[in-house]
Amino acid sequence: MYAYSGATTLYAMAALKEVGGFREDRATEDISIAFDHSLNGYDAGFAPDVKFYMNVPTTLRDLYRQRKRWAKGGIEVLFTNLLTSFKRPKIIMMLFDQFLTIAWSFSWLIMSIYLAYRLVTEFLSGDFYALGGTIGIALIVMTLQIVVGTVQIFIALLVDDNGSKLNYFMFAPLYLLFYWIVNPLTIITQFVPALLSVYAGMGKGTWQSPERSVD
Repeated sequence: MYAYSGATTLYAMAALKEVGGFREDRATEDISIAFDHSLNGYDAGFAPDVKFYMNVPTTLRDLYRQRKRWAKGGIEVLFTNLLTSFKRPKIIMMLFDQFLTIAWSFSWLIMSIYLAYRLVTEFLSGDFYALGGTIGIALIVMTLQIVVGTVQIFIALLVDDNGSKLNYFMFAPLYLLFYWIVNPLTIITQFVPALLSVYAGMGKGTWQSPERSVD
């Protein structure tokens, strides 16, 4: 389990004490302690029938603040457990998944900058034939990403609670537009602060929850 649910989690006191409790210098205590428990041989159970209610961020600003903290916590976990993870093979796969997420985020940034450079230089030089080709390649890549993302969302909704949430599929375009862009941005902006947290002792576990509103 990559992270415990911050809303409804029951901990065994012995398990908390064995790993030294919650880390006070990490941005996301639920991700951090989930890895600490896994490294110490504990297995977490998931209760799919438990229901709870929570207020999520209602603005893009608050969503970005929340995801920024999550991104920092994920990067902290990766570099904190990079060497010790070989004790538990399943942890290696979880860290590898996090590594791929970080690599994809920076690849997205580099390719976006390169694409913008190509579009501007080809337009200013009047090479509209090359410009059309660049736009065509960009549209093909974007289409592939949309198709893959849509399939992933459909499969996730299909297997989650026996397909009872399939009605949310209509929001897939918004998910791809906002969440897929917010996540790499937060990872890129929090990469250096997370490294400073792990290797320079500059981390802190205090944070301010985004504002929520109930209609």
